[in-house]
Amino acid sequence: IFGAVISSQSLAVLAVAIATGAGMTSLLNKTRLGRMMQATAQNPTLARILGVPVRRMVLYTFLVNAVLCAIASILISPIYLAKFTNGETLGMAAFLAAIIGGFNQVRGAILGGVILGILDNLSAAYLSSQYRAAFPLLILIVVILVRPQGLLGRVEERTV
Repeated sequence: IFGAVISSQSLAVLAVAIATGAGMTSLLNKTRLGRMMQATAQNPTLARILGVPVRRMVLYTFLVNAVLCAIASILISPIYLAKFTNGETLGMAAFLAAIIGGFNQVRGAILGGVILGILDNLSAAYLSSQYRAAFPLLILIVVILVRPQGLLGRVEERTV
């Protein structure tokens, strides 16, 4: 594509990731189960009063998380090889992407991941691979100083 070589494995990973993201979005926004899970996450006491089985929703949330982790492991393991230390690097990158994009927006976390991935590869290619680990942290500092809620995040005010 435009002179770049892209493996079929990378395209398959991208397709599965997009399908998984779309499936999660539709589960959370278009089903009764997703609404109950969101209500439990936002205010468990009020959700219980409204008749939501809170303990069951917590269980479902952990099950969905386990399925998402399994899908991510299946997609990542052939690329990075399976090592028990993979979680540290990839987990840190995901955490930084979520902070940069905004914790309360799924689209923000995706945007943060894309920005981090592109800038990480460009910095390694054009500047130096020794500074590769510093650029995500530099981007994080700039985003926190300029827009603390993240690029697409919403400001949530709470009264105490």
